[in-house]
Amino acid sequence: MDGFWAGVVLVILTFVLFSAVWRVEDVALRRLAHSDLLRVRIVGTALSAIGLLAGWPVPNTAGSGDLALLVSAVLSVTALIVVGQAFALLAFILARAFTRQYIDARRGRNT
Repeated sequence: MDGFWAGVVLVILTFVLFSAVWRVEDVALRRLAHSDLLRVRIVGTALSAIGLLAGWPVPNTAGSGDLALLVSAVLSVTALIVVGQAFALLAFILARAFTRQYIDARRGRNT
């Protein structure tokens, strides 16, 4: 397998990994509204892209036929996706808690 096809396989597996992570989120976060879950996914995808641009260590598969190198790249991208989605979910949970606390404090002052 040359580097081009290794890169194509890496991109396909990345989409499969995003789908798997999002399916787990669907199951784990059933109580969230669809719009909230969509926001979490968009922020998680953006965080993953920022991590990739910031230099997340993904091995270069160009010009390599090494299967171990491809597996290492897939695992690195998987970790990036999971970390991005986890940070997005954490940010959403914290924002919701602070918003609820703010609304409760405003209600207390207005009554």
